[in-house]
Amino acid sequence: GIAVISFGFMQRDAKINSLRTSTRKDLPENFANIKTLSIVDPSNKTDQSVDGQVSVDYVVSTKSYYEFEPFAGVVPKIDVEESSQAATISIVNGKSQSDIMRGYSNIILTIYGPEIETINVDNYVMNYYNANLQNQLSVNIQNGMFTLAGQYSNLNLVTKNGSQAYL
Repeated sequence: GIAVISFGFMQRDAKINSLRTSTRKDLPENFANIKTLSIVDPSNKTDQSVDGQVSVDYVVSTKSYYEFEPFAGVVPKIDVEESSQAATISIVNGKSQSDIMRGYSNIILTIYGPEIETINVDNYVMNYYNANLQNQLSVNIQNGMFTLAGQYSNLNLVTKNGSQAYL
């Protein structure tokens, strides 16, 4: 009995992992100028919801690109508003996820880009890393989790709706 159940879980995990892809792409040139970053979950607004946990890692870097480890059909949507120096990122489901993946997806988006002054996180797990001393950072988290690594002279942190922050 237990061996059959274990084998079934192993088959399910193998199927899920076979659907995983890995992508590295450059971000738009104007991404290098952003000061505000919003990580927004579209699932409350459309049928593009992604099942499972979405994790966004942001690493301050002199080059702007991203690495993405999703399942087939799941894509990052990146909008840059040049006039306000702001970017909005969400993870959307471009096509229906297989029932086998529902609830098992662990989707990771790693962004490399400029130092951010304001971060807004809505319904995501986000980690922010800066190896250099950063003067100013303001973080607003709603329904999510945020981890901060690095040194910051002036940090403003607001959490809402049971959000968690780790410094």
